[in-house]
Amino acid sequence: MSGLAWLDVEQKLLDEYEPIRLDLTRHVRLAMERVGIPVEQSEALAQEWFREWIAKAADELVYLGLSLADRRSSVIIEGHETLRAALNAGQFVLLLGAHYGSHTLALTHLDMVGIPMTIIIHPSMAELVKNYGLRLATFVSGKKEVARALYRAVRVGGILVSYADVERDGSPCVPTSNGDLGGLLQLVNAKHPTMMAFSIRGDRDGVRCRWSVILSSLPEGEAGLYAFARSVAARVFENPASWMMWRRMRVSDMSSMDFGWPSSSGRGE
Repeated sequence: MSGLAWLDVEQKLLDEYEPIRLDLTRHVRLAMERVGIPVEQSEALAQEWFREWIAKAADELVYLGLSLADRRSSVIIEGHETLRAALNAGQFVLLLGAHYGSHTLALTHLDMVGIPMTIIIHPSMAELVKNYGLRLATFVSGKKEVARALYRAVRVGGILVSYADVERDGSPCVPTSNGDLGGLLQLVNAKHPTMMAFSIRGDRDGVRCRWSVILSSLPEGEAGLYAFARSVAARVFENPASWMMWRRMRVSDMSSMDFGWPSSSGRGE
């Protein structure tokens, strides 16, 4: 396999971002504490988050450095046939994700194997997404663009990708099992899409990487949406450091909240 050794890429990124580590982890620690993660755990979890953030970036750089053939051999897609069948049948598919792990790599690979998607993004991400080289995807932001994309998807079929851990304006929303899913809930009740979820799992040995993109079907309607929200909350509660959006939380605007975070969550005790 051609490409970059993962550990070499990770070390380069660690060196590059060391000057901002202190400020970044302080912000993450404060955000964690605002939602009820105990102070005695937050510092260790913030440091672990930094390593996860670097690992995500290393995954992306290693993947993008591979040839197309090596990308195909390095990634397994579970549930590919189900998504293809829905797309071929002209169905409107709502593909849901959350900001943990190397989530952007999952969408990049789906695009690479020929899955066309319309992806809802925050306007501030418009330039950044160009770095991933997606060929088939359309990125939309703002009410008008999203409304037009939704109209097309409902009328002729297609995949609309959205994240369940952001507010309507794209700002991060800490996942909870009974969170306010706002616009997504309205969309599901009004348009009745076929719903699926995507996530990614990585296996690194320091040199080579293997990834699995997991596409899973969700129950119809509100039940499916809340089932996904519960699964995201459970994952983030189990491993807070895996949620990439802590750094985007507006800590200065946050009042203290108690999400009932387990006192044993994480490995920072």
